[in-house]
Amino acid sequence: MGLREGLREGLEAALAAAGVVAEVHRVIWYTRLAQLPPVAHQVPRLVPSEDQDGGAGLVLAMSRDALQAAESRSCAQILFVTDDDRLLPVVDALQARGLAVHVAADAAAADLQGLFRRDPGWAALLRQADTRLFLQPWQPGSGVAAAAGASGAAWAQPDQARRRERAEFGRGRHHEPAFSLDETGMRPLVEQWRLGLEEPERLAIAAELPTQRGLPAQADRSLLVYVSGQLQRSLTVPERKLMRALAREMLEPGSLEEAVAGA
Repeated sequence: MGLREGLREGLEAALAAAGVVAEVHRVIWYTRLAQLPPVAHQVPRLVPSEDQDGGAGLVLAMSRDALQAAESRSCAQILFVTDDDRLLPVVDALQARGLAVHVAADAAAADLQGLFRRDPGWAALLRQADTRLFLQPWQPGSGVAAAAGASGAAWAQPDQARRRERAEFGRGRHHEPAFSLDETGMRPLVEQWRLGLEEPERLAIAAELPTQRGLPAQADRSLLVYVSGQLQRSLTVPERKLMRALAREMLEPGSLEEAVAGA
């Protein structure tokens, strides 16, 4: 319990040391434990254990929470305390929405050049951040996420063996969905993503479509994170193709007006 109770103060101290003006308002603690003692300004979020899904549930939960905070404009800064480079597209999407994204790690990540040789994915995540924070070593345990002055964060203990296991999940060695969504199941998800876009963003994406084979990279990452988050799993290759085709159809010039007219 001591780690959880001191987390907010530790994050605030790290932010201040990095020259970031922010107060931690809320911490989200991602955990596989259903029962946890209450801690002020801290919200537990139940996720599967890493042994079950290689940490995919944790990443999707963190992605969903961060993007929802961005879309609701409830924050101006996000703090991630994590070594999981699968969050890189989320960091990119948050920054594209105008949020400052800070990423925290322990002292082992202070030498970015050396880290890039040992662990290029983690180094890429740290390089993408607006600010890098260096915290004292954490005890291994549940995932954590915290929010600072308009921010949010998550923690996963750096562990090379665990990161190799994640890569095995990413290569499909463990588990693939038993089925793929068809158009009936995918269309509502893509439509909800499209409706969540601001009008200038929709128009900008539509303007790029004639020169793109698929979707603009930023829109593609945003859509993939959203749909994966809603399904709580990675998408199959056919699902990704269908998702992009539907998005193009909905974002083509004139499609918005036609959809409104037919509503």
